[in-house]
Amino acid sequence: MYMSWKKWEHLLPELSNVRAQLEATLRLKSGSYTSIMGANAFDEDKMYPAIVVLLIARMFGHTTRSMRYLASVVQCIHVATEIHRTIPDERAGTIRDGQTIPFAALVGDLLYARFFALLCEGEILSCLYPLSQSICAMHEGAMIRKELVETGYAQENHTEAMRTLEGTSLVVTACRLAGQAGNASFEESQALEQFGRAVGMLGAQRLTSLSTSQAAHWLAQGLDAIEQLPQGAANDACRLLLNNLGARWRSETPRSAVVVADVACVPCTSKWVV
Repeated sequence: MYMSWKKWEHLLPELSNVRAQLEATLRLKSGSYTSIMGANAFDEDKMYPAIVVLLIARMFGHTTRSMRYLASVVQCIHVATEIHRTIPDERAGTIRDGQTIPFAALVGDLLYARFFALLCEGEILSCLYPLSQSICAMHEGAMIRKELVETGYAQENHTEAMRTLEGTSLVVTACRLAGQAGNASFEESQALEQFGRAVGMLGAQRLTSLSTSQAAHWLAQGLDAIEQLPQGAANDACRLLLNNLGARWRSETPRSAVVVADVACVPCTSKWVV
């Protein structure tokens, strides 16, 4: 069962900043963020990129202004890409001059533009290159999905490439950047990337189309990764996120699962600056 956004904001109060950024970006005459994105727009299976950044920041005691901006940046990229996936495939017809641009394309482009603005506002332009590489990888994966997977021509190596590129690239990069900011060791960085791959595979279930055994594999990979990371409330919350994202493939909650009541609100070591 998913945990509500209010409960995640209780565990990580700074998530309210990410929510505010998204709501401010899509405060349009045509509607609010939730009216455009749906009532479940802030569910954890939609917001996991921002959640992992802030959990890692807490885990390594680096709860700074730049990390709050990084969380907002990766969430904008994630949402923009999700929106662009809803645009109909134009190959069935011909695009003509003067044809109306789909509303989804405009909203996605707005969020991509906001991602650049947030990088500047948060003074984290050093993150631009790795994040741009992630965007390229995600779209390369999307092309494989469109050209091969959805048309039935994909072999197993194509499906795996699609899952890795489209499903995990952004989250792995976000975990790496958050770990670097917190001075994670080489071994910890490797574990963070493994954790990011697991979260990406489980979170992007609609794209990755994992079997029950594959989902169990990635859940185990993620849980193994966080065992190698600093222990505490943030680590427990990472375990909670993994279990929740993987719950749809399990008939019962494993004995190692963390329940919400067992996870304390992680004390913030520095004040967020807007």
